[in-house]
Amino acid sequence: MAVTPGQSYVELEQRYKNGERNPTMMFDYMRALRMAGEQQKEAEITRSYLALMTKDHFMDKSYWGTVKLFLNNPTSREFRIIMDNREEIGAVIGMEEVDEKIYETIDGQIKTNRSFVSYEGHLFDKKAEEELIEMLQNADIPKRNELLARAKAAQHIRNGDLYELAYMVDAVIDFRILEKYGNFHSDLDYYAVSVSKVALDDVLVRMALGWSEYVCSREPIPSERAVFLKTKAMLLEKLGRDSEAALARKEAAAAEKL
Repeated sequence: MAVTPGQSYVELEQRYKNGERNPTMMFDYMRALRMAGEQQKEAEITRSYLALMTKDHFMDKSYWGTVKLFLNNPTSREFRIIMDNREEIGAVIGMEEVDEKIYETIDGQIKTNRSFVSYEGHLFDKKAEEELIEMLQNADIPKRNELLARAKAAQHIRNGDLYELAYMVDAVIDFRILEKYGNFHSDLDYYAVSVSKVALDDVLVRMALGWSEYVCSREPIPSERAVFLKTKAMLLEKLGRDSEAALARKEAAAAEKL
């Protein structure tokens, strides 16, 4: 970009200051800001640019690159436009493309909700999480049940609602809601570890152990299975089943060598 006339950071910034706002230039400018590490400036310009968009912009392919790369807030007005007009926008842009954007945006927010940081690096917004869950409860989109289950799980963990989490995870396994989710085993392990850290009774620990055993028996990748076996060993130790825990650690060490 630096050696292409009109595409360097300095030239793009000057074109922006001169009032140029066509979609190709704006995409290049915001991308240049991201590549330069200008996160705050990128966020400010992106917000102001997306705020001007209407449904017609989302149905214009020349704007879709910007939407795809820079629209990352699933509770924003702009994302609601996509959700409310999904089929109409999909007929122009391509339904698979639109559904992929919807999934990636919600998926990204669920992953960051595991920490107390929002999509723009601010402190976690509980109201925004509740809005996201409510939206998913009323949505008619592919993988809706998977996204809703994962969003609720993150909320339960943060709120310390461990029994609600445990019953929901059991239901997710029983009804195979997340079986097609690529990180299903890692998520189950994460839920098990989360419970083990704060559980005050053996009932919850035994439920978490059930998730861990499920994962260990199905994970085909040795390095991943080794991690899950260590979680299993930790849970067994919490239940006083030391000999079984030692065996699990032995299996983990063997898996690490494969």
